[in-house]
Amino acid sequence: HMHTDDAAKFGLKDKDIVNVETSGDRGVIFKNVLVRVSPDYALEMHIDIEEGNAAGLSNGDFSEVIKITK
Repeated sequence: HMHTDDAAKFGLKDKDIVNVETSGDRGVIFKNVLVRVSPDYALEMHIDIEEGNAAGLSNGDFSEVIKITK
């Protein structure tokens, strides 16, 4: 999820597809992540517990959005 201001900053729009790279000892790249944009959203990625644990993530960790160019 991202606010419309964040989407503009990243050069993204609703329903774009991106990759998201995490950092840390077990950093991973989540591929083909759907971007949801709304003025009601805050910049946040939602993943399930198993994915978060496998990547060694905690609430509030930061990741990098990688724009996919075609």
